[in-house]
Amino acid sequence: MLRVTTPAPPREFRRPIDTFFTSLAESQEDCAVGIILSGTGSDGSAGIKAVKAFGGFTLAQAQFDEHAMSGMPQSAASTGLVDVVESVEGLPAKLLEHQEHLARVENQKDADGVREDVKESLTAIIVLLRKRLKHDFSGYKQNTMIRRIQRRMQVLRIEAVSDYAEHLRREPSEGDALFRELLIGVTQFFRDEDAFETLKTEILPPLLATRAADDPIRVWVAGCATGEEVYSIAIVLEEVLASQKSRVPVTIFGTDIDAKAIAVARAARYRRLDGLSAERLQRWFVKDGDSWCPVAAIRDLCIFSEHSLVKDPPFSKLDLVSCRNVLIYLDNELQQQLIQTFHYALRPGGYLFLGPSESVSRTTKSFGVAHKKHRILQRHDSIKSPGDGPAFAGLVCH
Repeated sequence: MLRVTTPAPPREFRRPIDTFFTSLAESQEDCAVGIILSGTGSDGSAGIKAVKAFGGFTLAQAQFDEHAMSGMPQSAASTGLVDVVESVEGLPAKLLEHQEHLARVENQKDADGVREDVKESLTAIIVLLRKRLKHDFSGYKQNTMIRRIQRRMQVLRIEAVSDYAEHLRREPSEGDALFRELLIGVTQFFRDEDAFETLKTEILPPLLATRAADDPIRVWVAGCATGEEVYSIAIVLEEVLASQKSRVPVTIFGTDIDAKAIAVARAARYRRLDGLSAERLQRWFVKDGDSWCPVAAIRDLCIFSEHSLVKDPPFSKLDLVSCRNVLIYLDNELQQQLIQTFHYALRPGGYLFLGPSESVSRTTKSFGVAHKKHRILQRHDSIKSPGDGPAFAGLVCH
């Protein structure tokens, strides 16, 4: 169903295809198919990401030799999230092949859309990934892992999980493709705007008001993807510092296990600015060709690095840890391990900023609730942190 509304943003910021694809993905999940045909600009690129995140199938129009046509198809393909680049004449066949594959495997899925044979082979596939990529996905939620594997099988039209495991073993590129599949997440500037406003008005002002000029504010954005959240927090901090006429130094560490995402964050060139108000866009960004870049005052606060929450040591002496929409992909045991890691990383009284779907009920022993609605927690010191023992000795990133 299509609903007609009056567009709110100025024309250059309207993204009707992104809106449509995102709605389609949320409604149809792994049955969704998004095709980017010829058109100017970058509309559709974020929508393609949403389709992929929900397990759907993505295609783009080719100009020649499987090279995406300039404009919208090329912009979508440059995200690395398009499954097939094909000529208009070849697209119907790809669609039919995809539909036929889905029909053949449908009776192998349970009520949750999970294939039992993939579940039985999950441990073996995780071992293959660990050997290939040196990353351990055993703590990821089982159904999330299975759905991502099933999606790769759909793209490749491989029906037997044993055949997929052999393909994964034989083709190094497939390990990289599945790795990217597992890391797909939707991000934007000021995602959940009210939560950032609470951070700005209730959490940061008292934290900054009592800080000496020689005592820097330290923030860690864990699982930062392409950096939008890091720059959003930098903007909020700068706005609070300006309102208090404070010169307290700030350092924000943005980390992710995806090296390609970190490269995008470091480059800080964005075509999509969803979530940014016109006022913030004008104040904190400059136009550079087809992209918008944060001003130097914002970029200079941010340091990006590749980092695994599972195996790499945490940062320390932090005032704020932001880990939003990451824990939802992890099983309970790994969630609790990371909660304790964040407790160790924070200073006494420091804050943990979680995503809107992430529960706080299991963290009350180590954290108190600073703002329940927006999932902002404050470190408690009534329990022993894992950092108090020998486990983290000599492993702290300063």
